[in-house]
Amino acid sequence: MISYKVTKQYPDFKTHLFTRISNDSYKIEEDKKPEWKILPEKQKIGEYNAQKATTKYGGREWTAWFSTDLPFQDGPYKFYGLPGLIVKIEDKTGSHSLTLVGNKTIQTTTEKEMNLPQGVQLYGMGGKDIEINKAQFKKAWKAYKSDPTKNMREMMSKNSDTNKIVFKTKTADGREISDPNQVFREMEKKAKEGFKKNNNPIEPELYN
Repeated sequence: MISYKVTKQYPDFKTHLFTRISNDSYKIEEDKKPEWKILPEKQKIGEYNAQKATTKYGGREWTAWFSTDLPFQDGPYKFYGLPGLIVKIEDKTGSHSLTLVGNKTIQTTTEKEMNLPQGVQLYGMGGKDIEINKAQFKKAWKAYKSDPTKNMREMMSKNSDTNKIVFKTKTADGREISDPNQVFREMEKKAKEGFKKNNNPIEPELYN
């Protein structure tokens, strides 16, 4: 269940993280390159001969295994810069482990804009990614965590005269509710439950 994606542009490895906060999509430019310590230890990872390397990145300590059998100085997530492809990488706690199992070429697609009646908006649907840096993302995350429904309340307030926006949600027992105050209370409750469950991000520094 991965809720983000990472892109890299070659040959300069310009890296971006695409992720969401509530209904907003963000494109965050990475400003740090992983700094590696290459160690002499070697072992077989799957079918590849690999060598050990370590780094501190994103608030975690990582151990990577890279293979010069694959002459690409790349790896999963934001990791790159070793003299071979990273075929496995794991953080010190063991809670995040990434292993190469395959690769494929994908076709990029351009999302088509939806044709909606004049003045009608679908909240959280479509729209371009908001391009920000890591400091700006951290600020947006802290604001969302302290008040998960602020943006939606502001949107409803701005559009109160037109009555074009209706929020609905379902409670844990399956009841559909549409009263704005109840909807916001339920959404805030769900958001806070989500914070408790999803408390171990791959890059803690982004969320502290």
